Amino acid sequence: MQLRNARLCLDCDEIHQESRCPICASESFAFIKRWVPASERRARPRTPETNGADVAAEILLKALDKPPKKPRGRPKAKF
Repeated sequence: MQLRNARLCLDCDEIHQESRCPICASESFAFIKRWVPASERRARPRTPETNGADVAAEILLKALDKPPKKPRGRPKAKF
């Protein structure tokens, strides 16, 4: 069992890796990796990559900073 998958049942203190505890069938658990630090398995740490969500958020922020465009066409008549 790998540390990143190990879960501690909060009801009976059993360590498992399933979605339910094999002893008491509880779904209440906590990942062991929250308390036990695991060393990086790679020879070199992973470099942060930009994903599509980061790019989309950056584009949205730029769009929100721009002033609104003026409407084109004829001006509306005032009555």
